Order: sequence, then C-alpha cells, then structure tokens
Amino acid sequence: MSGTLSLPPAFEERMACQLGDDYPAFVESLSSATARTLRLHPIKASTYTIPDATRIGWHSFGMRLSEEKSVTWDPLFHAGVYYVQEASSMFLAALFQSIQPTLEAAVILDLCAAPGGKSTLLAELIQPEDLLISNEVIRSRAPILDENLQKWGYPNVCVTSMDPKDVGEYLQDTVDVVVVDAPCSGEGMFRKDPAAILEWSTANGALCAGRQKRILHDVWDSLKPGGYLIYSTCTFNPEENEAIVQWMHESFGVEAPECIVNIPDGVVTLSVSGIPTYAFLPHRIAGEGFFITLVRKPDTINTIRSTVRSKSKKKTSTSTPSTPLPEPLHQWMERKGYKIQITKEGCTAYPEAWSYVIEKLPTNKTVRCGLPIGTLKGKDWMPAHAWALYIEADSIHYPTYELTYTDAIRYLRKEEITAPEEKGWHIVTYLGHALGFIKSMGNRCNNYYPSEWRIRHAIPEYSTLFLLEKV
Repeated sequence: MSGTLSLPPAFEERMACQLGDDYPAFVESLSSATARTLRLHPIKASTYTIPDATRIGWHSFGMRLSEEKSVTWDPLFHAGVYYVQEASSMFLAALFQSIQPTLEAAVILDLCAAPGGKSTLLAELIQPEDLLISNEVIRSRAPILDENLQKWGYPNVCVTSMDPKDVGEYLQDTVDVVVVDAPCSGEGMFRKDPAAILEWSTANGALCAGRQKRILHDVWDSLKPGGYLIYSTCTFNPEENEAIVQWMHESFGVEAPECIVNIPDGVVTLSVSGIPTYAFLPHRIAGEGFFITLVRKPDTINTIRSTVRSKSKKKTSTSTPSTPLPEPLHQWMERKGYKIQITKEGCTAYPEAWSYVIEKLPTNKTVRCGLPIGTLKGKDWMPAHAWALYIEADSIHYPTYELTYTDAIRYLRKEEITAPEEKGWHIVTYLGHALGFIKSMGNRCNNYYPSEWRIRHAIPEYSTLFLLEKV
C-alpha cells in the first residue's frame, strides 16, 4: 500500500520520544509501498529464480518481489516450493543457527506457530534427528499450520494445539529451544495492515504485555536447564519488547547465550541486563517492524511447578497394522528407524528415538505426530496427501503424471482432470513438483486433493499473478 497513514496521536507521541531525530523518516516509511517477500524451499526450489526480485540480506533463501502479487494461482506455491513470509521475521534463522552447534538430538518447540512461517523455517534448519513441536493454542488455526508444514515436506514434526500452561506441564524439562512469537499490539504491521491501526490503544499494549508474561510463565518449565528461548513480537512497544526481556531476567534469571550473531546493517541492537535485543524498523531496513531476542535458561533448575500433574491420556495404537503396508513403505521405515502410529485419522511415521517425547503429548490436543503416510480402508491402502509432498517421496515408488498449468489449477480446485491410461495411484506433478494424489481407473480418475485446501475463488487478472520460473 502507499499513501499517508493516519496514526493514533498517543502512538505518534511515544514513537517520537523513542526515535528522536529518526521519527520523520519512520513516519515516511509507513506510507511507502510494500512488497511481497518469499522464502524459497532449500531443496524443492534449487532450480528456480525470481525475475526482478532482490535477495534478503539476512536469509539466503529470502527474496523480495518488486511488487505485491497473488501467489494463489501458482501451482508451485501449493507444492511447497516457496512460502510467503515477512522478511524481518526470517532473522529467526540467524539466531537459531548461532546456537545450533550446541544442540544434539534436540526438541524444538514453536509455541505460537500458526500460520507456519517460523515453523517451516525451523523445519528446514533442524537436523534429521531433531524433533519440532509446532503448537497453536487456537484450535481453529491449527489446520492451516498443519497444511503449510505438510507442504514444506519435512517428517520430524508434531503439530499440537495446547495451552502454554499444558505445554509447561506435559513437557517439563523436555525442550531444548522454545520459540515464542508472542501475540502483540501489531504496530510493526501498520503499513501492511491498516486495520491494525484501528485496534491500537495504549490499554491494548498493556493488555498484550500482561498476556506475554503469562505465556512465558506458563511455558517456562518445558525448557531444560541450559536451554534457549527465542522471544519475538511485531511491535515497536518497549512495554512488550525490552520490558519483557527485563522481566524474564528478573523472574527467571535468563542469561545472554555465548554465541555470535551476524547482525544486518540497519538493525538496532540494545542490551537489556546484558542480553542483546534486535529491532527491525522500516525506515532503517527493508522490512516490517520486528523485535527479537535470544536468552538462555540457567543451568541450575529454576522450576515454577514442583511436580507435573498426572493427567489421563488416551492410548494410541503403535502396533503393526493387520493389513500389510506396501512393502517399499516398510523398507523405508526400517531404513529410517521410524515407527508407526495408528489413529482413526490414519497412520503416521516418526523417528522411534522420539517416542519418549511423543508419548507425553495429550492425544486430544495432538493434530499429528510425524509424517502422515496413509489410511487403511479394508484391504486397500490409501496414501496420505502429505506423502506426495514429502521431500523424500521418490524413495517409495508411485508413478508420476505431469500436468499442464490449466490441469494443475483444475486439480487444485478439486475438479476433474484427464486420467492417465495406467490404472492405480499416481502422484500428479507440475514442472516436476508433486501436488498430490489421484487414482486412475483408465478412462477417468478420482481427485484426492484435500477438499479443505482447494482453491475456491475465481482467478484474477493475469497481471496480478505471480509464477515462479525455472532458471
């Protein structure tokens, strides 16, 4: 968007005090045009380029388009070849990578994860032996989180919908890294979302600060002694940023980790009780407003709760299915050291080494654990949609069926497409990238694209569309 924003007087007064001589440039930046930013998949997007795009300096796969365009009608977006993410928030990768050498077979928790920008980023950074628990407390938002993670295609992920208090109790002293992208007053999104201006008030900022403290308090016990917590917001408000860091220092004794972070030019760094903080301001760097910090939990135990409440948990079957799975699938699981979990929703596979963590998660608050692989229906095996999008899907053979752009869009709208002559299950692809499954009967085929994911609205003018191009 562009034009002059009408800002709340109390916000203007506070920001003028915060920024001093920088304030006029800050206000001008809020009226400048925005541009869409993407993060390319490090595996799926290796042969693609984006014309007229610029690389984001603090993330090797981050790209900034020259203008806002719709990605809905690009089949490669639905194949997980790239993800739309705000540029400033990609700095999470730099902080995580700074501590990664100290981690081994780690459990990483993304607490406030929907719609999935930071979780997909973490999924590509972690090692195969690590486990990512991607949590969204609002259950209605968990499906879009799960969808985006399935498209990204990494197997060692659990998706949950737990309250932070439940996380602290179920996972006490279990997590190596907690990421809290906290709900906030959203000042950093004023340029992209003018509606956020209408919701702004000093009282709301104070309310958000109180909520942030409750979230951090509730999740704290899930973190191992010596573990790390990454805290971020998309606001400029010191009450929700630096004051929260000071509160963590006073309440939990958090420390500055011993690590080196490469700081992009223009990022404002401050020290709060010796803990570095990083602020992205739109007049100083090409991105929206963002605040982030990395702290370390002391090695000595600082537990809020003395015991974990005993809670009943419905038992989930992990036995061998009565109907044999496809033999290549068995071979893949044996090679990976994975075990299978069977629920009424289907079968998922996950690293056996993480059973002790997964068994702590409440079944009624777990969307999935590991990689969905399929469903047993009588004697028939129905492969899961996530399996087609898995980064190693070619390790288990399914014939592929390449679609034209028109047929790819029809498939994504869950409409009929031309059937391949060979009967049976096929993975349909566009430019060589998997979109999902069909089952061919020879003269027609069933479209198994998930109904809840389908494109529902009409195609806009072609000039507003974005399509990724081959190098």
